Amino acid sequence: ALAPGAPAKPMTAEQKQTISEAFVLFDIDGSGKFDIKEFKVALRVMGFDVSKEEAKKLLMTIDDGSTMVSLETFSQVVLELWRTVDKRAEIAKSFKVLDRDGSGIVASKNLQQLCREIEDPTEMDQLDSILKELCGEPQLSEEDFAKLMLRSHLFSF
Repeated sequence: ALAPGAPAKPMTAEQKQTISEAFVLFDIDGSGKFDIKEFKVALRVMGFDVSKEEAKKLLMTIDDGSTMVSLETFSQVVLELWRTVDKRAEIAKSFKVLDRDGSGIVASKNLQQLCREIEDPTEMDQLDSILKELCGEPQLSEEDFAKLMLRSHLFSF
């Protein structure tokens, strides 16, 4: 359960801004609150796949039973969700997007396929150089990928 009050670790300015921007998107009438349905959608926008029932439970753990969500309540819930996300599982999902052939290795050819799909003109030799710079060889294991992601702070919430 979420404990009301100050979070164990203060939010960074970037986290506050991200949460505020998401909140404002759903506070359509400018009242400073939105309902449970909008709360669920806002959580999904923030990357949390929650059902309406899960959203209600999250809200009940932090609020007094109100059906309207304030920025403060939304911030507390999102921050707690960020803290509880299994970072390794999220990183593994990201790796699988790159490891299209399921080999457990991301090589330049995997990245080149992705580059083509997003219409990025990066050439194979550039991709080799990038991989060599990142991990010392022209391919990346899932473990090396996880280390890079954790160091990069992309999964630091």
